[in-house]
Amino acid sequence: MSALRTRVLKSYADLLRAQRRVLNTDSANRQLALNKTREEYRKFQNLENAADIEDKLEYSQAVVTYLNTNLIQATKMDENKYELKIGSNVEPKKMYEPITKKEPRKRKEISTEKAECE
Repeated sequence: MSALRTRVLKSYADLLRAQRRVLNTDSANRQLALNKTREEYRKFQNLENAADIEDKLEYSQAVVTYLNTNLIQATKMDENKYELKIGSNVEPKKMYEPITKKEPRKRKEISTEKAECE
């Protein structure tokens, strides 16, 4: 088995592991992610150009990194309460500030008078 093929199979397994870890309680989204992963790998299974394969491998690794470090799940518990599932790998610096209510921006008044042109 070529080294490139081994890396492709490893990237596929890494994606499936990341999806299983992050979406373990969300079976509907886990199945969607699994189907999308299978679809994408099958779509590019006949790719022969090494540079193109490397690009796909880099993209796959970026997706795994995103899933492992940025994804937070929220489950609705009742009308106004959500449970957040934050993985141990989520980077704290990537956490977002809560949405605050801001005053709407004031619009500039537009004159309805016709300007005279010379």
